[in-house]
Amino acid sequence: MTVPESGVSEGLSLGAPVSLPGLAARPWESVFNGQQRHGIAYRAAAVTPATFPAAMGATA
Repeated sequence: MTVPESGVSEGLSLGAPVSLPGLAARPWESVFNGQQRHGIAYRAAAVTPATFPAAMGATA
């Protein structure tokens, strides 16, 4: 996953859910020393803490 350094938000913590605005996947392939390799490259504009809407009818 590639994210520009300016897109990494404050408040991220290890194991916490995140949002990835602008997430895009791009397939790639190449041949190196006669071996074909392939995969998917991912890129996002930012990594931000995920926010979830409050459940309907939930009380605090």
